[in-house]
Amino acid sequence: MPNPPDIYSTSPEVYEEYISAMIEQRNFKAVADKVLQELVEKPAARILDMCIGTANFERKWLYRPDYGGNLDIFVSGIDTNKEFLRYAAQHWPRGKPHALYNEDAVTFNTGLEHDILVMTSAYHHIEDRPDDKKVDFLKNAKNQAASNALFVFYEKFVSLFSNLQEQIASGNEFYARRIHDISIEQEINPTLRWALYNEMQLTAFRDQEYKVSFEQFEQDLKDAGLKITSKKKLWPSPPLSHMMAGDWVVTARKA
Repeated sequence: MPNPPDIYSTSPEVYEEYISAMIEQRNFKAVADKVLQELVEKPAARILDMCIGTANFERKWLYRPDYGGNLDIFVSGIDTNKEFLRYAAQHWPRGKPHALYNEDAVTFNTGLEHDILVMTSAYHHIEDRPDDKKVDFLKNAKNQAASNALFVFYEKFVSLFSNLQEQIASGNEFYARRIHDISIEQEINPTLRWALYNEMQLTAFRDQEYKVSFEQFEQDLKDAGLKITSKKKLWPSPPLSHMMAGDWVVTARKA
């Protein structure tokens, strides 16, 4: 029996609808603000997006005139989803140099040294058990980074869990609250509704969505030889059952 469709195997346009939600764009702005601070010192930066998807962040934020749009930056992007990369290439801002790679970000090396490494909802797509690929992913990013490179993460963290039932509860709690909060500030059309509930299911059962606690993320960074330089919780307020669960923007550098 074939697997039912999910947000990553449907059309890139469906994913674009999901990632264009107000909460996601607000969080992308927080990432863009961190990148912009670094671009002040590095206006000709090489930037690597480790799971670039449809390049929504680059198209809607990084290349804005008030961010990096007028700078001499070069963007490389890695993703395993060929259709998402096709969409990214077709909609890439005209004249902006870039390179897109249909490869696995856990192992693929571009052969370039980068000044800024961006990971927007990338870490939680990497499996952590049984092979601890999350640390390998972070080490691979580190291996493609200049000595004083900035790592910028936008990540979603769930409450701590230790068994299947707690895992399911943590995923359901996260997305039930997210759907509630999104409904307050915007209309949830049928496409966005389907995408959000699909994300809930994938997270609860750890299928393509391998969200973990903030505490595990901190340990994985340490194991990869990275140190946190700033962290800010973006959502939600008031908190979920675990204070650290939610959306965060985190910056790091080599330890």
